[in-house]
Formats: sequence, C-alpha cells, structure tokens
Amino acid sequence: MNAASAGRTRWTQRVGGVLAAAVLGSGGFAALGAPAAQAQPSGCTFSWIGGFSVRCEQGDGRYRAKMTCSRTGVWPQPKSTVYGDWATAGPGSVAKGWCPAPWYPLSGGVDFE
Repeated sequence: MNAASAGRTRWTQRVGGVLAAAVLGSGGFAALGAPAAQAQPSGCTFSWIGGFSVRCEQGDGRYRAKMTCSRTGVWPQPKSTVYGDWATAGPGSVAKGWCPAPWYPLSGGVDFE
C-alpha cells in the first residue's frame, strides 16, 4: 500500500466514524424522517346493521371494528374475538366486522392503532 492509498483509507475511516456518531447522536435514522403525529379517532358510533359497523369521523388515526363472537349448540359455549379491516378516521369512514357462520355477535367495540 503506498502513502496516497493509506491516506485515503484513514480519511475514509475518519469520515465513516463521524457519520456513525452523527446518526447515533441524533437518535438514529428515525430522526431523518419521523412520521407526523396523528390524533386518535373520536366521536365513534356503532351499528349492528349488515354486520357490526363502526364510524369514527373525527381525528386522523386508524381504527377497526372489534367483536366478541360466540357459537350456539356447543358446550361450553366458545367465544372468539374477531377484528375487521383497518380504516382511517374522517368524514364518511366506516370499519366493518362479521362473525363467521355459525357464530353470532355477543358484543362489539372499537380497536385503535
């Protein structure tokens, strides 16, 4: 290795060390592009028409329908928690969930992300 290449190697190592220290000192790579804060959905209403529906028209976070389902004709009567797809809160947004047949809904609620 000649003197010129040895100098480049030392310079490269020094720059790499400075970059690593800068990234670690700033909280890692997350500081480069942190997502904006979201407001949790609020003002949610519920409906049992056509399955279980949840509407959260305020806030900008994500939510989904959450149901407790049970089954008749089996003892002891089993229970299962079922979730619908995620929806983003806002005007007109709806999250729906269904209990698979032959299960039926016992209760419903909302799950926030």
